[in-house]
Amino acid sequence: MDTGLSLVLPAAGTYHLDAVVRGTIGWMTQGENAFVGARLFDVSAGAVVPDSGAIVVQIAEYPGTAATGLGWNSSGAISIEYAITSPRTIRLEAARHDINSSGTTDYAGLSSDDNARTTLRYRRVA
Repeated sequence: MDTGLSLVLPAAGTYHLDAVVRGTIGWMTQGENAFVGARLFDVSAGAVVPDSGAIVVQIAEYPGTAATGLGWNSSGAISIEYAITSPRTIRLEAARHDINSSGTTDYAGLSSDDNARTTLRYRRVA
């Protein structure tokens, strides 16, 4: 899913791309194991930026125990170098994933507020 956060790399070169992604997930039922992941996507090339995937937050509650109302809030980081031959638009994408689970979570997503921000930035290094 497109998070609405993107940037433009203005010219050919090598860039350091940096994202801090704050995620929330919670209120699960018995047997749930899910995570929120994030990645960078090169819109201009129509491809995922290599090695840009990160788990932002994960929650697991295994079968045989009581369902619980826990919620998790965490931040994950993406930090890579990316070489391009022409200007590019890079966007931050995120998705919720279930891992062999029979339960559910009531909510999962990204957030940004005064407590912690989701950010995306770059610096040209060559």
